[in-house]
Amino acid sequence: MSRGWGPVLLALWLISGSPQAVAQNSVTDGVLINADSMFRDLEKRTVRLEGHVQIVFQGQHLSCDKAMLDLKNQTLRAEGNVILTNEKVHVEGAQVEFNYKQNLGFIYDGFVQSGQVVFEGDIIEKVEKDRYLATNGRYTACETCPAGWSFSGRKIDAELGGYARIRRPIFRIAGVPVLILPSIIVPLKSARQSGFLVPSPDYSRKGGVALSESYFWAISRSQDLTLTGKWYDTRGMKADADYRYVVSENGKGRLKGSWTEDRAFQRTLRDFGFDEYKDRWYLNYSHYYDMPERYVQRADLNLGSDLRLPRDFPSEIKGHGDPALENKASITKFSDDHYFSVEADMYNNLLKTYPLASNEDSVHRVPEIRYSFKEQQLWDNGPLFHFDTNFVSFARERYNYDDVLTGGPEAKIGPHGEVIRDGVYDPKTDFFRTGQRLDIRPTLAYPFQLWRKVDINPSVFLRETQYKFYPTDAAENPADPAEPGFSSSASRRYVQTEITFKTEFSRIFGDLNDPQATRWKHAIEPEIGYSQIPWARRPNHPFFGENEGQQYSRQYDPISETDINNRNSRLQFDYEDRTFERRVMDFGLTNRFTRKTWLNSNPEYRTAVLFRLGQAYDFKEADSPTPHPWSSINSLLDARFQHFETYTTASFNGYAKVTNTSSRVKIMVTPTNYLQVAYSRNYILTDDYVVADETRNVGIGAGMNTKYIDIMGQVDFLARTFKVQAWKYLLNIRPPGRCWHIRFEHNQVVGSDDPTIKGSIAFDFGGENKGPSF
Repeated sequence: MSRGWGPVLLALWLISGSPQAVAQNSVTDGVLINADSMFRDLEKRTVRLEGHVQIVFQGQHLSCDKAMLDLKNQTLRAEGNVILTNEKVHVEGAQVEFNYKQNLGFIYDGFVQSGQVVFEGDIIEKVEKDRYLATNGRYTACETCPAGWSFSGRKIDAELGGYARIRRPIFRIAGVPVLILPSIIVPLKSARQSGFLVPSPDYSRKGGVALSESYFWAISRSQDLTLTGKWYDTRGMKADADYRYVVSENGKGRLKGSWTEDRAFQRTLRDFGFDEYKDRWYLNYSHYYDMPERYVQRADLNLGSDLRLPRDFPSEIKGHGDPALENKASITKFSDDHYFSVEADMYNNLLKTYPLASNEDSVHRVPEIRYSFKEQQLWDNGPLFHFDTNFVSFARERYNYDDVLTGGPEAKIGPHGEVIRDGVYDPKTDFFRTGQRLDIRPTLAYPFQLWRKVDINPSVFLRETQYKFYPTDAAENPADPAEPGFSSSASRRYVQTEITFKTEFSRIFGDLNDPQATRWKHAIEPEIGYSQIPWARRPNHPFFGENEGQQYSRQYDPISETDINNRNSRLQFDYEDRTFERRVMDFGLTNRFTRKTWLNSNPEYRTAVLFRLGQAYDFKEADSPTPHPWSSINSLLDARFQHFETYTTASFNGYAKVTNTSSRVKIMVTPTNYLQVAYSRNYILTDDYVVADETRNVGIGAGMNTKYIDIMGQVDFLARTFKVQAWKYLLNIRPPGRCWHIRFEHNQVVGSDDPTIKGSIAFDFGGENKGPSF
């Protein structure tokens, strides 16, 4: 049987203008009928129709070879190439018997199609408006014939927009039976529905063969819950839960967790001498909520039983490859003139070998309070005023300082990740890690323009920083009277002045006579700035080091192990604690290509290419015994075209003769058909510009999208040794019919020699699937 007759058939027939068709038109008992020949039996109250029969009733159109209307019983029987259509369903069959008033009846040796959903059966009874009962039926949502997959069953009870209940179903692929079940219920609507999902297998060396089964519970329109049971051949059972909710248009959250009795993990613990049993669990909670009065509440919590969870379950638990798991909660307030936030950040240190190592050495920011008064003009044509303040409390589980013992870095950590301590504070070597910091920064600026070409912006700001520490008695009152001790408070304040000069040279390219032509603008923006600290009071305190030789150009270098024995920078809370003298000249040059196009008579602007160079000269550093006044030459190239993208940064240090580079180049035929190469090279330098360490990484990725196959892959490796760090590829197969897809994933994460293979099959029972995406 053919499928897909359009509901416009009747409209075409009505306007066809055929004299014969018009001559045979009739309206009987509210039913519009037309045929080549009609025969009325007034006594029996029947109408027999033959030849190109057309019947319209209850908003439906029926066509067939012949039909009989029983006006007394309000029924019709149609035979031969029967097609019945309305705006929702399409029905075909060898014979149809219907009550045209109740719109109920039987379809013999036919099918019912709604969208992509199709039911076939020897007998299909329409028992309600959208409910059908099929005997010896077959159901599918595939467009192909034979169907890519289908269920056949003794009885099929289907409600369009609801569910299909199939007794004794046989699951078939391309018509071949592969699975027999006692019964099954499948959803026939695009809205979220409760039910079991298709089982998903995977494999890894440590976990062995694994099989998971999930139940999806559509609690309400605004919340749902997915419960998953997963069995591992070597790990054992694992239970997962994933709860999602929506509280408003801009408010939503998610709570995920798992629990497992991991036999493989027990073997890992025995290697560390831990013989007790240890359950494994994790909990992740994320939340975002726009509240009244422009308040925003956020939360992102990540808790776990051990430090190896992100490594063993990287696809389920985030954090693998990060130095710490971050737990954060905040509330912020925005207004036209003010910004205010309160935030708590707690960290779980992952840089330990022992999975059950304590977290007592992590330093948390609880709380951090920020307030900013946005830039405002004080009076007409007056200066602009801006104010920032930040308060942080740095807290720790137990000890307020770190012991730095002799014998090298390996002597600081015990076999189970514990910090080895001698219990005696030494201000020359030990580091205070807890305390409070209040930072206040008011700023005045007076920007103006010369000759409408040169932008000049002089500014001055005062920075006041107050510290409060919690030292032990031994720290404040050392046994050696010659030691200065560690004061419980310190303050730093300085005044900084700045002035910048900036201008622009530009040219427009394109058809200047056509007001809506595509145009390009090339702008060159040179910039020079000078800043200095004419007055500063820096604390003479062990927390800050000796403050000699601190180079401004390295102010924002990340804190690393090189700071542990650095007498200048020391190991402080963060780079905001670094103190330095400043007399610096900054040079910058920006090239910008901007494209102007038109969309519906509205102009659209897009920066296609941005290239920026910058360097600084430190006059204070030039007066030092071993001067290194020039900073690194920093460059940025950001280019975005239809078929090409790159984002490249480079920083060349002229004294070490090395360049830190990070580059990504992407070539695209379409957004999903691409080739991408990434490269990074990073040097860690001492204060004397000697290379302390170097890392080089290369990543290659590609994606291909076709009608039936999607594939995407990525491999990352160390460039110096060509050792693969991580790799991953995904394969989606969409057989013809737009009704199911097969997903295959194979990956290995950084730091693991345990590749994971995962597979899944997703079926579109309701015919709404548009294909998977990566």
